[in-house]
Amino acid sequence: MTESVENKSVIELLMEIDNELNVLENSKELLTRCQDNDNALQEVLGVVDARVTQKVAICNLLAITGYENECYDLILPLLEKALEYDSYNKDTLINLSVVLAEFGEKELAISYAMNIKEKSQDVIDLIERLTGNTVKSTSGDILTIEQNDVAFTGERLVINKEVKDNYSNVLEEHIHRYLLASKYVEDKMVLDAACGAGYGSKMLQQAGAKFVLGVDISEESLQNASKVYGADNVDFVYGDVNRLAIEDDSFDVVVSFETIEHLESGAHWIRESARILKDDGLFLVSTPNRLITNPGTYYVEKPFNPHHKFEYSVTEFVGELLKEYDILELFGQTFSNDNNTYYSQVMRQLRKMNAEFIPEHEIQATGHELVSLGDVKDAQPMYVVAVCRKKQKRILPNVTEVQDGSSNLNNNSTAHNSRSIQNLNFYKFGINSYIADGYEIVGAEAISIGDNVLIKKDCWLNIAVDQFKEEPQIIIEEGCQIGKNFTISVANKVVVEKHVIVGPNVYIADCGHAYENISLPIIYQGVTSTKNEVSIGEGSWLGINSVIVGNVRVGKGCVIAANTFVNKDIPDYSVAVGNPARVIKMFDSASGDWVKVKNNEEIHEILKRRKEISLSSIMNTDIQQGE
Repeated sequence: MTESVENKSVIELLMEIDNELNVLENSKELLTRCQDNDNALQEVLGVVDARVTQKVAICNLLAITGYENECYDLILPLLEKALEYDSYNKDTLINLSVVLAEFGEKELAISYAMNIKEKSQDVIDLIERLTGNTVKSTSGDILTIEQNDVAFTGERLVINKEVKDNYSNVLEEHIHRYLLASKYVEDKMVLDAACGAGYGSKMLQQAGAKFVLGVDISEESLQNASKVYGADNVDFVYGDVNRLAIEDDSFDVVVSFETIEHLESGAHWIRESARILKDDGLFLVSTPNRLITNPGTYYVEKPFNPHHKFEYSVTEFVGELLKEYDILELFGQTFSNDNNTYYSQVMRQLRKMNAEFIPEHEIQATGHELVSLGDVKDAQPMYVVAVCRKKQKRILPNVTEVQDGSSNLNNNSTAHNSRSIQNLNFYKFGINSYIADGYEIVGAEAISIGDNVLIKKDCWLNIAVDQFKEEPQIIIEEGCQIGKNFTISVANKVVVEKHVIVGPNVYIADCGHAYENISLPIIYQGVTSTKNEVSIGEGSWLGINSVIVGNVRVGKGCVIAANTFVNKDIPDYSVAVGNPARVIKMFDSASGDWVKVKNNEEIHEILKRRKEISLSSIMNTDIQQGE
């Protein structure tokens, strides 16, 4: 006569299941006992530990049976126990993903699904189902596209068989970061900075981004990325992230994973990323935590990783970001519990504290999923990932209006103006100088204003491409008088020399918009040059609505007539008109008078005579006669 299951011991029930006898009946009996007795589950798990051969399979079996019989409180302990035996078991991870998604823990479900090494079609389908309400697509098919002709050097991750077999942990870390970014890019213009092999850019496009531009300094990586991951709304171009030839306010989202530590100055990149982001734009950025990756070293010391220029601690990283951004979320990845660190062990022993003590909230992160640092105690992340929003532009107080035509600046108005611009850190701002209200100034630290300069209302001084040099890029020398709606936009350098008069609506720029790729919107193609220089000679006069663009020198004492377009050099003491500008008058040193010129031959003739009889000798004679 067969013994009733109610009379069998836990060991007997589990051994029968292990031998595939009365599996369903015995499983239900075990779950019933676990429901009725709080200690029964621990007994079951103890027997599985000590006696059972098919440990992972039986834990999964009991978990599935529990799910089918609504024993929900038993499912996760059983699956977590299965993970202890094999943290990458496909069945366990699939079951955990399905159950967690059912319980509303979708992000955690996705992270478990992403830990499955074998990305078979059923796994890809699972990931697509899980992320269907989170992003438009997933990284599932990304992992099936391999770049096996590209070697992994340790600097730029690629997806290929070698990486999957030998560096799966690194691959998982990167995929989790781009999964996070995928939540923020739907219908957005996105820059993927230091995009490397390009798989991340493709993930962002699959997540619904309107357009993704990947930039990197490796031409080889960009070529491979374009070949494998390029699409109508994904493009890859050469670009140094600290010298991006991109207009201000161009992108909704900038993604910068494991980039900042490769640069000479992280602070410069943080500032540059904010420049190219639109108002309220998002910056997603990750970096190693030096306290874990390089314990005992300081910020100024070279990290062990030969590809890294420096590494931040979490405190340093946050402090740097806060200069340009509000931090919305802060995540950690790949944790080390404090009780396992050498420092903690030594200090507890020195203080005669129990070195074996383990805090009850020790982090139990599985794989490399991202964990909010707000939920972490007594542990340190190897990597930190921040989601930031660009800070609102500071609205400066208005200043007293300067009356049109006024060139006399009294002490009161100057002091008032100085207070209004105190939050702008100019390279130099001279004594008795004044900028009227309505100004927009971008990159004040690269702008030098001399003494006794008047700039009337609604000016725009713009450092379009920050060269991060120690010298200023916009220089307005002493005594200049500048009219309303004045604009200077600089990729390299513009100099307005002493005592220049500038009429209203004048525009000066050392570059224009590049347009080489017809498949890419012009706004994302950067500028024509970052090496040009514009200079306006001492004592010149730029008429209303004039435009000076390119690599141009307007000489001393020149008159640029109203509505003139200048894109080539104008000799000293000349009058230029038209579009494009042409010289119509020049001061002739031989006659000592202004003469009309009609062509280049006549211009060259006057320049030749200036070499024979210098202008300086005429000016010295005039001074002596005046005396």
